[in-house]
Amino acid sequence: MNRASGHHSETLCGVNGQASACTEQSNFTPSHTKHDEYRPQSGSSISRSKVPLCVATSLGSLGLETQIPGCCSNALANQVVPDLGAPSRNAPTSGIPRGAGHSTPLPPLDIGCARPRRCEIGNSCRTDATGVLMANRVVWFTGLSGAGKTTIAMAAADRFGCEVLDGDTIRDFFSNTDFSREGRERHLLGVARMAKMISKHTNVICSFITPYEDVRLKILDILPENAVMVHISTSLEVCEDRDVKGLYAKARSGEIANFTGVTDPFDSPECAHLTLDSSGEEGKSVDDLVDQLSHLFERPKAVLLPGRWQPLHVGHEWLIQRELDQGNRVVVGIRDTPVTESDPYSAGMRKRMIEHRYEGEDVEAWIMPDIVAISYGRKVGYELREADDIPPEVFAVSATGVRGGNRANVSEKVMEFMISEGIWDGE
Repeated sequence: MNRASGHHSETLCGVNGQASACTEQSNFTPSHTKHDEYRPQSGSSISRSKVPLCVATSLGSLGLETQIPGCCSNALANQVVPDLGAPSRNAPTSGIPRGAGHSTPLPPLDIGCARPRRCEIGNSCRTDATGVLMANRVVWFTGLSGAGKTTIAMAAADRFGCEVLDGDTIRDFFSNTDFSREGRERHLLGVARMAKMISKHTNVICSFITPYEDVRLKILDILPENAVMVHISTSLEVCEDRDVKGLYAKARSGEIANFTGVTDPFDSPECAHLTLDSSGEEGKSVDDLVDQLSHLFERPKAVLLPGRWQPLHVGHEWLIQRELDQGNRVVVGIRDTPVTESDPYSAGMRKRMIEHRYEGEDVEAWIMPDIVAISYGRKVGYELREADDIPPEVFAVSATGVRGGNRANVSEKVMEFMISEGIWDGE
């Protein structure tokens, strides 16, 4: 796959006889168009036009004591990921004034990018050319010493719940003492790999001078596809005025060698997706600048479908596809049940199965704690609904039957996954 062009190819491993066999059980013919995964055969009385905008799950899928399906299209109200939060940090202000409260979000300043853009910056960014949604994001700050990178990063972390990687937070276990060009590159690429790993669990902001353009490009190649390079920009003169540690003066006196902006270059960040003016002038306070980052961390509302998915079968897919057809983002909640004879697939395997099946679609898989019931109060911002229009042939599909050997009730993509994992043979 060519990362710069975004072109990729996808090969589906068809399993002869398995796809057509589904029609014997469910009266549905599998297809692999984006929003019509199951098309009723001719003569079917099933209608999609009257499907309500809600989560539809069966008691068998949830395994709950009561028939509570989850929540509707307004699920999860204002956010769809747990707020992992970040401890408050008393970072130095670098001379940038704090605004009085949060101002109205400003549109981001986009200076363009000499490198081919990998994605549009916004909450619909994708992780890779296949289009799989990335749950979290890495935002990398580049700028001169004293530009305010860490101050802005800490303020953004407090507001959006991010992990911050900068010289202070990683010094105890990943410090750099080699400030040659090669040493800096080696250290920064190591930080990029660390950030990529952490981003599997939470948003990450990296705050490093990152002075060389070729190294920035290498960093972007390491990070997930929805990563954003942000130039925290202010003049060298302002940075020197803010220099409470006297580093610029030591660099000019020759006491510090290879100091960026004085005795070592700072390449213009041509690959930056955004530029934030951190001069501290009116309208450019810390809060104003954090406002300009807010769109990077916004998450669209979603429909939550919790269940065991042991394994994903055509009945489950009917429920998921119905939400996609309504234009909803879907979060599949995977109950973290222990591996037993009756539940043979681990939560991690089920997550990979769902991600494989819905590669390129607006479906995200989460592993959630096992549950016995869903308890709610006033249902503020969402609803709980039980689907009462599931076609009998879909409702009759059973994961127990699939585990017992009825492979006709899984789609071609799930069959492909099970074979690739060595769970099923290709016969």
